[in-house]
Amino acid sequence: MNRTEIKIEKDVFEEVMYTDFIEWGTLLDDKINDFWLENDEFRNNLAQVKIPKQLDSWFREFTNMYRKGKLSDDVENAMYEFLGITPKQYIEKEITKAYEKHEKETVKAVNKVLDKLNKKGVVLLEFYGYSTKDEDIEQDQTYQEEYDFLFDTIVNKIEQDLNTGFINYGLSLVWFLANKDNTWCVLLRTDNNDYYIQINDILTGNEYLEQIE
Repeated sequence: MNRTEIKIEKDVFEEVMYTDFIEWGTLLDDKINDFWLENDEFRNNLAQVKIPKQLDSWFREFTNMYRKGKLSDDVENAMYEFLGITPKQYIEKEITKAYEKHEKETVKAVNKVLDKLNKKGVVLLEFYGYSTKDEDIEQDQTYQEEYDFLFDTIVNKIEQDLNTGFINYGLSLVWFLANKDNTWCVLLRTDNNDYYIQINDILTGNEYLEQIE
């Protein structure tokens, strides 16, 4: 078979490049998968803006590889084979890069909230309540917005790391507590144990799971 005589349809190639597009993020780490499936804006931007800019280059690379016999004889099968090479590397790199950016922005947002609490002298934060260095627990909603943000962020991250529901794992979040150095930890409780875990450890890794698993 003379591959130089085989016609390669660019429109077919471009269609193949989007095969199982929604599945690309699910092939990565669980937490990246969750980010991929939940972040419509990023997913749409990748599909509608970034990938189209790569198609001409990918098509040239594919054509060159196919003509040189580096891919399957059948053109369409070769397209799917190529999809698992350069496009796969590009898409996974973009998804991972976006997740890492999202992770850094989350840490920054949490630190901003914690800095605010530190400046206000808050040392303990719970649902509809807080304590300061000078006052015992006040039962009001002064810092409820901050509590809700921290609660949602921490629980979501723990659920991603556990790959199961927070409650399903038997956990409850009791309160957030300031350390002497103005960093913060969270008190997690099961039926049998209490666990004080640094918020930064939860946001930046999953080694903390060794304490509760």
